[in-house]
Amino acid sequence: MQAETNKCVRSIYKEIVRNFREMRPRAEYLYPLLILLLACGQEYGRRDANPNFDFTALDLFWEITGQLQKNVDPDEALWDSLFNTAAYQSLAEVGFSTADFRGNVNLAFRTDQAELLNQLLKTGSDGQLRHLVQVRNRQAELRKHQSWVSSAPVMLEARRAVRLYLPDQIMANYPPLPVAFAIFERSLLEGEPMVIDLLYSSEQEQELSYIIGHTAHHYYRNKVLLFDPDAIDPADEDIVWVVNQIHSEGLADRVDLRVIYFGEGSQSKSPAAQRYRQNIEAAPAIIVEMDRLLIRIAERADNYQQSGQELRALLPMDGHAIGYYMASVIIKAFASGELNTRIGNPFAFFRLYNIAAAMHDIDAPAFSGKAMAVLVRLEHKYIK
Repeated sequence: MQAETNKCVRSIYKEIVRNFREMRPRAEYLYPLLILLLACGQEYGRRDANPNFDFTALDLFWEITGQLQKNVDPDEALWDSLFNTAAYQSLAEVGFSTADFRGNVNLAFRTDQAELLNQLLKTGSDGQLRHLVQVRNRQAELRKHQSWVSSAPVMLEARRAVRLYLPDQIMANYPPLPVAFAIFERSLLEGEPMVIDLLYSSEQEQELSYIIGHTAHHYYRNKVLLFDPDAIDPADEDIVWVVNQIHSEGLADRVDLRVIYFGEGSQSKSPAAQRYRQNIEAAPAIIVEMDRLLIRIAERADNYQQSGQELRALLPMDGHAIGYYMASVIIKAFASGELNTRIGNPFAFFRLYNIAAAMHDIDAPAFSGKAMAVLVRLEHKYIK
């Protein structure tokens, strides 16, 4: 437990140092970190450290696979219980096949299916079956990780990372993000609940709180979003999507990728991190091109929808890196607190960026008056 406490202390200490270096902190940002620092020793080892974490699907999965490894067919009721959990219900909503999953679980875990399994693995089986074989082979390690997740202050650290990019008290006004752990593929599913594959979680253990924090930021931001993204006129959809996506992902990426992809982050030397940083370097040129398209939208009503589609297609990585760059410009000018003033209005994010970019000591391209007029018109149309 002492080692885990030290890990918590080191993590918060690093965050305090980052605040001094990057965000010109004020007392309201540092006081919560100091309070969390004092809480570290108390939080580690508590079984209720993450009351919003749901392990029901995992517990049923282990029960089922324990029987399959003895070549015993689990009761149908047990399978039904597994697929009725919040985790698998959410996965099914996005096309996850419970029938295929059940067949692959049987192949991966039943010892009397070993010959067929080996043949399938040699001839190129699907990724899910290989994933399940890895889960089988690493189940002792994964059970240990599950125990760690249930007692370590993962959500405490996630909330600490998220609060830098949210208005004061917003997390007190809503319940925490529900997080369900399951076995499906090396990935996660954003939503309510957020669903995380246990093998993926174990491989991201060092940065798990930041990864959860990214989705938690979406969760809280969407609670106070001032318009309905599903109620946009078809002609405006692409332009509004660009504005919303840049704002949403730009801030959420600062919760996790600022730590993971930069400096001494655990994935800072990965190809994905290198591509991300390259896209940030290209952001000023892309903003200039975005401005050109927005001017065309302002001047040529006949090309409105096509220009909106071109604007959307222009964004690399669905706007993540552009949003991160714009948020960084704002922080350089104002500190992070300004980002939080109108968290529910992504159009305000563009105005704030433009103010920051116009400052004499900030080297960043600003959007033109015509471009901003397009965004202001849409803001008045949809923000009530």
